Amino acid sequence: MTEERRVYNYLDEVAIALEGPKEMIDLCQKNIDEPPTFGESYGKVNIVRGSQVAIVRDSSLPYASIKGTPVNGNIRWDYFRYDIITRSYLTTELNKHTTEYHIENDCDGPLRCFLKIYLDSPKAEHKSLIHGTSLVIGDTGLLIAGPCWSGKTSTSFKLIDIFGAELITEGTSLVSHSEEDGLKAFYIPRPIYVRFSLINRLSKMRVLLDPTSWDVEQYFDSDALHRIIKAKRFDLDAGVRVTRSKLTKIMGMNVRSTTGINRLIFTKYAAGGPVCVKKLSSEEIVLNLRANEFVKQINLEKVENQRKEKPPVSSQIDLLWAGNVQGSLLMFNGLDDLTPKLLEELIK
Repeated sequence: MTEERRVYNYLDEVAIALEGPKEMIDLCQKNIDEPPTFGESYGKVNIVRGSQVAIVRDSSLPYASIKGTPVNGNIRWDYFRYDIITRSYLTTELNKHTTEYHIENDCDGPLRCFLKIYLDSPKAEHKSLIHGTSLVIGDTGLLIAGPCWSGKTSTSFKLIDIFGAELITEGTSLVSHSEEDGLKAFYIPRPIYVRFSLINRLSKMRVLLDPTSWDVEQYFDSDALHRIIKAKRFDLDAGVRVTRSKLTKIMGMNVRSTTGINRLIFTKYAAGGPVCVKKLSSEEIVLNLRANEFVKQINLEKVENQRKEKPPVSSQIDLLWAGNVQGSLLMFNGLDDLTPKLLEELIK
């Protein structure tokens, strides 16, 4: 097993080193836009390949749990699926983390530590985490925000499919505002998650119904995903993940690391209700942004669950963030409502 060290100057702001097995760093790199270099770094992620395990479903046990174990004055956080260890984190010094993986292609550990180093740095001070996808179409930068199951991913990939939008980041966007640059969005290095309901409806994505196309560890048990595909139960709340570079090839799309934002779209499923686009005031834009803001931190001591995340108590989002941008609320019932005419109305 070949060991390597590569340094990535994330957003040209913070140099972060990944050290460990070449095959895992190669996998992480498929989610990182910056080219690798070799030099000094602000922070370091040490990656260890642990004993590889197979997941055996046991409904009598919790699906996900964490246990803390003291190690030389620090705490190692072990992640379990049922009672099988899948991943560990150990922080030994400021901006120095060790992550051990026990499942093939589980790049979440290194990439979570990578993002944590950045978010803990002074460079992230004036940025916010927004539950939304960022795109660019020509000179129009879009931030499409909303809670889980609000339709932001469907809207985003329809814009990619129909108008050739370029992807900045999917699901969660790092966003900043300054007097000089206005509103800007930045990519986050991580795999992209797509639900079966969308995969089944977009022809380019249907290749993801073949498990051999998956190149990273999945949120759900493999046997459960296979059963869903075999039964064609694409209505279930489940999906698959692939690397940023893999989805780029599947969709034939371009990606960027950052863009200016001049359109804000907040999505809302309105089952049985009218399909409409409502223009928002500056005050409404700010309220919606704050409602879809995440606490700006990576907590290695707990399992991530976006549905349980609450907006931070204090926010730097104010009326200045709504200056020189247009905001809209998109209400629709399903993918069929996202016609070219409706989408064009959103971005014009």
